[in-house]
Amino acid sequence: MSKKARIVKGITELPDKTDTYRLNQPPPKNSECKIKSQISAPAEIDCTIFDSNKSSYNEHDYSICPDKDTQHNVFDETLQRVETMNESRDFRCSYGSVCIEVFSNGRHNLPQDPKEDPVTAVCLSYFHSDDDIEDETWVLYTRDKNPDSGRYDADTRYLFCKNEIDLYEHFCRIFQSLDPDIILGWEIRRRSLGFLVHRAIKGLGWKKFGLNLSRTFGQNDKSYFEKAMNLNFSIDGRTVLEFWRLAADELSLRSTSFEAAAFEVLGERTPTMKRIKMRTLWNSQSWPKVLTYLKSRTDKLASMIRKMGLLEIGYEVAGIANVSVKDALTRGCQVRHEGIFGTCCSYLEMVMDSPTEAEVRESKAGEQMALNLEPESGLYKRGVAVLDFTSLYPTVIIAQNMCYTTIVGNYKDHQDEEPQNVGTKMNWTMAHWELPDEDEIHSTSTNCAFVNKEKRVGIMPQVQTQLLSKRQAIKKLMKTGEHSSRDLKMLDSRQHALKMIANTMYGYTDAGFSGRMPNRHLAEAIVGDARGLTERAAIACKEMFGKKVVYGDTDSVFVDLDENVTRNNIGALIDYSKNMASEITAMFPPPIDLKFEKVYWPCILETKKRYCGYPWESAGKKPELESKGIENIRRDGVLAGGKLVTKAATTLFDMVLDDDICFRNVQNFRSLP
Repeated sequence: MSKKARIVKGITELPDKTDTYRLNQPPPKNSECKIKSQISAPAEIDCTIFDSNKSSYNEHDYSICPDKDTQHNVFDETLQRVETMNESRDFRCSYGSVCIEVFSNGRHNLPQDPKEDPVTAVCLSYFHSDDDIEDETWVLYTRDKNPDSGRYDADTRYLFCKNEIDLYEHFCRIFQSLDPDIILGWEIRRRSLGFLVHRAIKGLGWKKFGLNLSRTFGQNDKSYFEKAMNLNFSIDGRTVLEFWRLAADELSLRSTSFEAAAFEVLGERTPTMKRIKMRTLWNSQSWPKVLTYLKSRTDKLASMIRKMGLLEIGYEVAGIANVSVKDALTRGCQVRHEGIFGTCCSYLEMVMDSPTEAEVRESKAGEQMALNLEPESGLYKRGVAVLDFTSLYPTVIIAQNMCYTTIVGNYKDHQDEEPQNVGTKMNWTMAHWELPDEDEIHSTSTNCAFVNKEKRVGIMPQVQTQLLSKRQAIKKLMKTGEHSSRDLKMLDSRQHALKMIANTMYGYTDAGFSGRMPNRHLAEAIVGDARGLTERAAIACKEMFGKKVVYGDTDSVFVDLDENVTRNNIGALIDYSKNMASEITAMFPPPIDLKFEKVYWPCILETKKRYCGYPWESAGKKPELESKGIENIRRDGVLAGGKLVTKAATTLFDMVLDDDICFRNVQNFRSLP
């Protein structure tokens, strides 16, 4: 959708970029800036990103919902739908975003206060998900008089404003012309859009300023204008994101400062300018440096957002789970699964269970735990193969048909008509006429029975089947055909979103504190069967191949190959490990799949979830050091210590690869004083 598709009626469109808003030219007259405290609704306005009649999500059946008729999902049909999306290039969402930074030249040594400190400068950096739409950067500022031009970047529009009211009016016009879907700031409330709204309400008395920024018109509810005072700042019709919160969750930052995030993502050092320094510069002849600093912050914030790809993932998760983009990015997994289950229940004319707090407290406490073996600590110079279950919990749910709608409980207790507690259902006994036959159920390792697929297919297995099959189809599509970098990025975001939702569905069944539908018996059955599969894989490695498992962690086993490894035979050991994984997979029901992940050679196993080594996925160039839980990647230590650990580990592993450790040790001892 064009960024100028929704301009408020009665406000003149901005002229061409090359004809106006230059530094030496006067601002538009007040008659041209028809900004009102409340704006009447246009005759026709489209406030949605996707057209419900033309959306690719509806046209290509991208929603996750069970099939009423067949209750099955075919991988080939899913692949065909995804290929159709690729041919039409209709699988890309389109949205515009704007990053906003605000500077207030208020009291010298006091924190800025929207009641007292006026807005002096505002910088807006607009970028769009479509590469065809050009980026725009606007810098609005107020001075005592119109300064000379020629000291700024050519790709940025600097607009001089006579006073603070004039700055607000121009900001509204530019904001409405850009019409962003997402508003971003590093700190929304202190130095971004939140401060602008607070200043308009508290300092200028412009109580209904927010209506000029929203996509909902004609509201007179007073509570809308009080939203700026709440913790969750929002603008109706747009998504407002505080980026430091997203960065703290996604990045391994030692500090949540803007400069630390920019270095982590972009690899660039960014100077820090405190507010006292900015005020001092603004009141001197060097005041343009403040505008340059504001522009650099918004530009780097936009670059970080693009490189991290969070918005793409957020849009994909929102489309799958039927939730808002903000909820998809800022809230946990429960809201995503409730969105999916709510859609499925509405489609199947069912009702979601809502147990009371008392029923949740009286339910059974969890006993099962995922497999986490204590490793045999030491340096392994012979190679350790890592075999990993692909989406272990989702495939267990599919293979065993585990769901809220298929759980039976202890089958023997039902036969003896003994009341039992299943999940939050207390004193439950199935009558003989509704009790399934013994050949229609199967029991898990926790003695909790579920009906077979032939009797009834659960909602969770159907949803998981669609999630995994669509992810496989997208990954296959990414490997075939020619795609632009943007298409590959969108497809990768989509498969990542599908993976996240599929792997976290188990946790929703065991969320007893804040979850809507906790069922401990269901969660225990999933964990118990998954643990049993990992243990069976470890036993098979010993009995079928004579190899010892030296470590196991939830869905993976570490197998000591017990072979002398060199650069010449590393490829043969990788093939041997792949064959071992395929033969063990044949023992399990589909779609459970044990795959070869890598061969660590050499490696060090320290304790649980603490190891490092060179991960070989194929014969060829030496890989980079990979660490899990070691000091070189932890944030609770000093950088110098992490670098020392990295240097020591790489030096030791290189000695093993070069096969002259004894010679080098002798040389090192001789060099000691």
